[in-house]
Amino acid sequence: MAGIITTPYGGPYAATKHAIEGMALTLKDELEEFGVQVATINPGAYNTGFNDRAAEEKWKWYDGEKNFTRAEDMKKQEKGLKNQFDPEDMIEKMIKIIPADHHKFRTVHPEKTEKQMKESEKKRWDMEI
Repeated sequence: MAGIITTPYGGPYAATKHAIEGMALTLKDELEEFGVQVATINPGAYNTGFNDRAAEEKWKWYDGEKNFTRAEDMKKQEKGLKNQFDPEDMIEKMIKIIPADHHKFRTVHPEKTEKQMKESEKKRWDMEI
């Protein structure tokens, strides 16, 4: 998800996901002639503890006197963690997708996240600075 949609203060994490998107597309093209299928699964924000831990860890080093990012802006960003999805739902989706012979190159789940990602990409094509 972070390889398509970015959020403030998530640049380093998003960069790793952008890299995975690029690598997966490259491998798909390179390995297709050998019968190797490459695809991505992009989960939405699931309640696995990862997102919560990332949000908590920054407060161990954050110093409002030294850091230029305002604490209230980061706290506002954390509010998105209140509506995380049940991971069991994503596990069930992966169990169906991974062994399948044919499916989309990019599987996004849940559908709400897929719509959000597509809308974000569309906005970027028309974005002006």
